[in-house]
Amino acid sequence: MEEHRNSPVPVGKAEARRLAGALRESVEQVRSAVLVLAERVRTAHRGRVWVALGYPSWGAYAAGELEVSRSTPYRLLDLAAAEAIEDVVGRQAGVDLSHVWDTALSVRAVVEIRGLLAELADLVAERLAQARAEAGGAQLEPGRISAAVTTTLTERRRAKVAE
Repeated sequence: MEEHRNSPVPVGKAEARRLAGALRESVEQVRSAVLVLAERVRTAHRGRVWVALGYPSWGAYAAGELEVSRSTPYRLLDLAAAEAIEDVVGRQAGVDLSHVWDTALSVRAVVEIRGLLAELADLVAERLAQARAEAGGAQLEPGRISAAVTTTLTERRRAKVAE
């Protein structure tokens, strides 16, 4: 496999399929690990673990116990919020957002709508149901799902800024 990295000649079709399969497997492993991490972060933060362990803040706890920089625990909270939105929308709308997630919700967008999880999930579920009805009940294409999530998020972010 190492010899392919710098090779000017493309790999053959069989090798390309093998590599694509290995990449898909790795992406699924990462996605699974991120879901577990997000849930554990939510649980630890909700439980205010830093208080029980004598730390003055979530950031200090994470730096001391998890050995990460002080900004990382807050990025973990943002990740947990993003995964929570994906989970709620997926359950309510019956749509898997994982394949459109990166284009639909940036960490900055999630931070801006923090605290509006239920509202955002309801709005996206409504938009996806409407899009499905317009498509005659057919399965929605990833681009249509992404557009519904992105449009809803953009509108809600603008409304929040105007408040």
